[in-house]
Amino acid sequence: MVNLERALVEGLGFSLLMSLIILVTLVINPRLWLQDYPEAIKILAAPLSESEKQMRRWVTGPVLLAALLVPYLSANAAAQQSGASFWSVLLHTLVVVQLFNLVDAVVIDGLILALLQPKFALIREAWGHPALRDTHKLVGDFFKGVVICSLLALVIAGAAWLV
Repeated sequence: MVNLERALVEGLGFSLLMSLIILVTLVINPRLWLQDYPEAIKILAAPLSESEKQMRRWVTGPVLLAALLVPYLSANAAAQQSGASFWSVLLHTLVVVQLFNLVDAVVIDGLILALLQPKFALIREAWGHPALRDTHKLVGDFFKGVVICSLLALVIAGAAWLV
């Protein structure tokens, strides 16, 4: 059986960790997230320089490590519960990763980047650009995240349950 409270707490912790990583990288260099901007803004921006590409490679490792390791550790702990079924581990993992997807969509993309638009977190070409508030893109990106996080949760839960 799923301990929903535990899944929500671990999902919130995961969301806070990932949000912190994203916000720190936005402060360091928002161009590292150039691929996530709306097309109307991407075409205005210069391509990433070689140093930015190298920096993005350095940042991608820790981001992916956190995105995979934290949900796996959470799923593994859920799987260690006496009599935990695969389905309960999967549901636990879905709650953890989908909570981050929701926080990313609502807080980071919707509130911070689209609504508040702080200059420290945006590339210059995006300052005040109406494409940042494109709700179709924001909702579409959220649902892409739902699919990606669901597949990720399936793999992570399977690995945690089998180990």
